[in-house]
Amino acid sequence: MTRRDLVINSGLSVLLLAALAVTANYLATDSFVRVDLSEDGQFSLTPEARQIVRTLDAPVTVEVFLSTNLPSKFAQHTQRIKDKLAEFEAVATVPFEVTYTDPGVDPDERARARRLGIEPRETSARSAGKVEAQITYLGMTFLHRDGTEVLPFIDRTGTLEFEIAQALRKLQAGETRKTVGFAFGFGQADLAGLLAQGATDHPLAPVASVLAESYDLTTVDLTTVQEVPANVNVLIDLGARAPLSPQAQYAIDQHVMRGGAYGVFPYSALPDVKTREIAPGPVDYNPVLTPWGLSIGPDLIVDRKLNGVIRLPVKIRTRNGVRESSQQISSPLVPLLRNLNREHPISRRLDTLVAPFAKPIDPSAAVAHELIQVDVLALTSPEATVGARANNLDPRALAQVQESERAGAWPVLVALQGSFDSRFGESAGIPISPEGTRLLVGTSFELPFANPGLLLSGIDWMAADEILLGIRPRVSAPSMLEVPDNVAWLRLANTAGLPLLVGLVGAVRLTRRSRRGAAG
Repeated sequence: MTRRDLVINSGLSVLLLAALAVTANYLATDSFVRVDLSEDGQFSLTPEARQIVRTLDAPVTVEVFLSTNLPSKFAQHTQRIKDKLAEFEAVATVPFEVTYTDPGVDPDERARARRLGIEPRETSARSAGKVEAQITYLGMTFLHRDGTEVLPFIDRTGTLEFEIAQALRKLQAGETRKTVGFAFGFGQADLAGLLAQGATDHPLAPVASVLAESYDLTTVDLTTVQEVPANVNVLIDLGARAPLSPQAQYAIDQHVMRGGAYGVFPYSALPDVKTREIAPGPVDYNPVLTPWGLSIGPDLIVDRKLNGVIRLPVKIRTRNGVRESSQQISSPLVPLLRNLNREHPISRRLDTLVAPFAKPIDPSAAVAHELIQVDVLALTSPEATVGARANNLDPRALAQVQESERAGAWPVLVALQGSFDSRFGESAGIPISPEGTRLLVGTSFELPFANPGLLLSGIDWMAADEILLGIRPRVSAPSMLEVPDNVAWLRLANTAGLPLLVGLVGAVRLTRRSRRGAAG
């Protein structure tokens, strides 16, 4: 082949590649394609979100009220909002029109934005070396048929898919809200009451606000009602501090017998950070759970290897005397659960659960029941033990393994679905529940507090709302690096491995040169 032929072939190859690039760019202008390689698919629509937008039966108009000059902390919001809306638009089967409006200094546009429910915020921006206050618009409205939904202000984009999908879902005809009731009267945490009182300092207040966006929340006072109201789809029992009355136990039982879902997280222990003593759990839930095939063990779980921390008061000596402070201390009574059921909707998107003061739960009787499906959602590490005498928060009290301890991967969180028998037998108003009744039992009262994502996904599952469960944003304890047993060898290899490798390559090359020189 002559030099002229080579030049012509090279030129044709370049022209062909340029033509392919231009064609791909042209096709991309009319299509939205994104390859999402993230572990949890966080940069692509979930199947449930796709289902919501594909079932829209009329055009959707989205208007984004977006300030042009956003503060630095919102710098990436514009592109992420555009990308996410483009994803929805790409899968919609009806017209999905998106417009962008900057109210700027136009008083008419500002007034219109406020009438639509957009809530601007005063933010600060740096300009010419000075920090100046400005009014920032960062919200959107959705119009579908005669209905309107509003996202007043988008603080973060991590939950944007959920908020958009939820807004579209509310606009669809036939979308109904279910009711979640919170047991009350025996010391339980009442999220519906927190919301009604406007309490913001409670650890679960933000979770209550999120739940209220999807469900009607109500309080169920088990000290006064003869039965759980029929409109309550899910009953949540968060840690009673006093034994349930026979009337309360019967009301819970009959709620389940009617097919209502029931979730319970009892106190397994009552620690006192001041005295560092640990009192036993105040309520035995086994009489309620045993007829359904579950039993909670008597001992707290101890995990000396994979555990979290507790905050304890300590006294510190200073020049001005002794003062009290608090300190985070690693505690074997706070197991970290990384052995999670990745197949179940509740736990499939969770990384690590924190289970302070948990006890093991035995579901073997439920497993043996042919009408009940049992899913163990979370187990401890295999090194965790039960049987230790644990009555003090001081970690030194559990430093040594006791002869009575038994190691194993202990179940801490269990989901059941099926047909359950009433504890009260044939004398009950309803002796057996319908198929598909759902129960969720955790043996640590702190589970919903330390893992709010668990409570949200658990309620979605109990409400049989698979669509909401699928689009619910990921909220979990952060992923943690598990330190391997041979960490010392790994550190040595990381420090000395590369220099040794370079030295070895140099030695080999020097040897080869020496041989070639000797041969010459």
